[in-house]
Amino acid sequence: MTSPEPSTPETSAIERRFPLLRGGHIPWQVAECAYREYAKRYGRSQSLERLAERGGFDQAELDELHPGWRLEVELLPRLRSELSALRQELEEARAERDGLRRAARLVAECKRHGCRFCKPALRRALGEERHADPS
Repeated sequence: MTSPEPSTPETSAIERRFPLLRGGHIPWQVAECAYREYAKRYGRSQSLERLAERGGFDQAELDELHPGWRLEVELLPRLRSELSALRQELEEARAERDGLRRAARLVAECKRHGCRFCKPALRRALGEERHADPS
């Protein structure tokens, strides 16, 4: 019998896997959805952990308990990948925003002091490489 993968700080609930009786695994989250219906029908005499220790759910059982499980299993990896890409885009946007804020502070400071824009300093604030001044 396949025992469930233990949850550790390195293994989040998203990554944790639940065994299937005839081989294979599904995400733990999907098994939790099926278990909610299982508990309504049959009670909570066996925990989800115990069901996993005993080999998990059968695919036909999952079809009855959680009809959308197959679609979820197909979609979850793609959604995780998209989420990861969106998080990366967010970090890049935050870094760009922070650079623009630094540049805005520099421009405001130059205006307060009445000096002309310090182009090399502005370029540094924006994170750009030094370029020869075209003027």
